Amino acid sequence: MVFQVLPESGPVTIDSQQTSRIFEFFVPDEAQQMFLRYIALFQDNDPLGGDPPTFQIRAGTGVFTSVGPASGSVSILNGRNETVGSVSCVRKDLDIFLLTISDLVENSGPWKIRIRNNDPESLRFFGFSAQDEDETLQPWMVLGNSKDVRSSGGFFEMRNEDGSTKDIEIRNWGTAPLRFNEVLGPLKEEASLSLTTLPATVDPHQLKLLTIHCTVENASPSAVHFLNCNDTNKEHTRLAISVLVPSGHHSGGGVLTGGSTFPGEHLM
Repeated sequence: MVFQVLPESGPVTIDSQQTSRIFEFFVPDEAQQMFLRYIALFQDNDPLGGDPPTFQIRAGTGVFTSVGPASGSVSILNGRNETVGSVSCVRKDLDIFLLTISDLVENSGPWKIRIRNNDPESLRFFGFSAQDEDETLQPWMVLGNSKDVRSSGGFFEMRNEDGSTKDIEIRNWGTAPLRFNEVLGPLKEEASLSLTTLPATVDPHQLKLLTIHCTVENASPSAVHFLNCNDTNKEHTRLAISVLVPSGHHSGGGVLTGGSTFPGEHLM
């Protein structure tokens, strides 16, 4: 399984009629084809379905080659005006765009890409590149706070003096459905903490919830649990739970605290 995240930091925000900074992507010397699959993110549960972006590809010191869903196949030239490949773009469902770079000439890099947002709305673009088209179908799970681009799992503390459950948001910013293979019930790391609800699938763009329940009173259990799913980035699956008992609280359930903090830019 070999793919590259584009950009590595997560989705990049591009305002209307603006062009992103330039991102380099790796093309192996032996590659005959490369595939880049991008998703255009708008709001939770709401693909925009608006004007398609323009993708601009550059090989070595050549000029940028522009391509979109209506372009057909476009030749890519190097700095000596030689053809070193061709690129086409297909619009898929859910505002996902697949670029195919074919007829690659060896040692034509470095390869770079930038994206122009042609829609009146600000959008966030995120993608994956690989030699194998199927490898560009990747989920990207974000737990909890959606205001930051990068997800590294989540540390959750929830203050809820009326109960001992915590709903945690799950988003999928990737190009393929996020699928879970978890058994509901007590966590093996801490039996007093239970996973009580979890979606089987979270599609691209979607927001859904998981629920953690604490079964003890006046105790402070904690656990780090890695969710079993098809997101291959283990840090995305890290769920750290801490249950706190408020000062002077002597009855009722524990207190779960919730939130997650990650470095990065504002997204949703």
